[in-house]
Amino acid sequence: MMFQGWYTAADGGIKVSASDRCKTTVTKLYAQWAVYVDPFVEAICPAGNLTFHTSGDTEWFVDHDDFVTGPASARSGVIGDNENTSLTTAALGRGTLSFKWKTSSESGYDKLQLYVDGACVIEDFSGDRDWETVTHRIESVGTHSIEWRYSKDGSVSEGQDCGWVDEVVWTPEGGD
Repeated sequence: MMFQGWYTAADGGIKVSASDRCKTTVTKLYAQWAVYVDPFVEAICPAGNLTFHTSGDTEWFVDHDDFVTGPASARSGVIGDNENTSLTTAALGRGTLSFKWKTSSESGYDKLQLYVDGACVIEDFSGDRDWETVTHRIESVGTHSIEWRYSKDGSVSEGQDCGWVDEVVWTPEGGD
């Protein structure tokens, strides 16, 4: 479920923000929620065992024009200088993460990076690079945050200025 905001009625109503003024000292507000439909799982996760979210200065989207073997891939959204955009998921326990990615960007400056639990584990995937397979082992227990982040520096744009991710597979180790 995704939180939509606070409203003056359980269904419909007017959306209220913290800076809005009210005429009375007591105002009843209703939290409204919507079902989250993951646009990425069918396109990039063959097992369907992960849920993806996008954030940053713009959102990722499903790209039907450039894919490896599935119906589509995930592509970073268009961003400006000194901006970034992320595609994230969570994995539970120990296991192996594998995926394919590629970039079309300014080499060494505008890059796609992989973060696990907030730490950058692959720092410089950039330039005009075709699909490459990556395998990363996660050794610790618990829930792990996995993030693919495309970032731009302060100047120069080359290529299509983006990154793609496809064929994401999470293989948990038994017993966790």
